[in-house]
Amino acid sequence: AERISVRLIGDVVVRLARLDKGLLVKVGQVLASGKGALADELVEPLASLCDDVGAMPLTSARRKARKAPKAVRGALLASDLARPVASASIAQVHRVGNVAVKMQKNGVRHAFWVDKL
Repeated sequence: AERISVRLIGDVVVRLARLDKGLLVKVGQVLASGKGALADELVEPLASLCDDVGAMPLTSARRKARKAPKAVRGALLASDLARPVASASIAQVHRVGNVAVKMQKNGVRHAFWVDKL
């Protein structure tokens, strides 16, 4: 039987995670922290999921902003949604006045958290 390389498995997980952009990215990040416990050939490609997580498309951010709680909806829609303050695997953060609004990415159950800065 032909043996599949561990590196190839890591590469495939990374490609799938980048398409999914949700929980699979988080799983890949957790596995990437397994250096020493998991094969280096598996962990090395997964490490890119810890550093290179882009923002959601602007159209998605606008759609989510229209569903934001009324208290921040208008200000959020008036803000620069193309430039989040931070972006991670599960959510991205936008500054609206003195409030940070976390917008969860597609495929994540809840849509918003609002934190005071």
